[in-house]
Amino acid sequence: GCPGARADTLLLLGAGGGQCKKLSIPRDSFAEIPGQDAQKINAAYAFGGAALQIETVSNFLGIPIDHVVIMNFTGFADFINAIGGVKIDVPEKLCANISGGKKNGGTTIRLQEGSNTLDGNDALAYARTREDTVQDPKCQLPAGYDDLDRAAAQQRVLNGIKGRLTSPLRLPYNFIKGPIIGWDAPKAFVSDMGGFTLPQVAMAAILGGSGDTNVLGEKSATPGPASSLFIPQGACQEAVQKLTGGDPPRE
Repeated sequence: GCPGARADTLLLLGAGGGQCKKLSIPRDSFAEIPGQDAQKINAAYAFGGAALQIETVSNFLGIPIDHVVIMNFTGFADFINAIGGVKIDVPEKLCANISGGKKNGGTTIRLQEGSNTLDGNDALAYARTREDTVQDPKCQLPAGYDDLDRAAAQQRVLNGIKGRLTSPLRLPYNFIKGPIIGWDAPKAFVSDMGGFTLPQVAMAAILGGSGDTNVLGEKSATPGPASSLFIPQGACQEAVQKLTGGDPPRE
């Protein structure tokens, strides 16, 4: 990551027993950051890199975190292109201008309600969209679209990857593209895990579990200080129970 940069996305994985459960943590969640004032949880990365971000998330949920993976979004887009794009189901019609929109050198995405097939760049734009600063009456996000919707979108993209890699209709294509996938994927990740363990975890994250979209505080978050989201303690406990099968070992 760049010095002083905040974490763009926080996704917690619980791997074991042949499954991998996923929990998205909204980047705007109001949290205690060791050595700093309480603020949006993703600021921890700017203050102390991955180590402080891990400590902050661990304290926030009351659970230990064993490993970290830092993902490069450009590499992630390449990976999606390598498997021929992804098909995602969008709950409502969406149009957004990212980085000024296509007219200004950025990206404009227009998605219909229901099934959409996206290439790597559009999938990345969809996964990162949280607000639209371009005043365009013909292209607007749904009313109230926020960080919780963004976190859910990211999991839809992961489910889309799962669908591509497990589709019986695409097995020959994925087999042919296999060397490309194997070549591109490592460029997307930096991790403290060894080369053998990381691909296992990455594939478990994509292929494991039911594909349910789990976002912390999606039904209970309320506005917090400085445009943050306040997540009730009970919601954190419930999320940990779904992720690990038990209560958090710490408050």
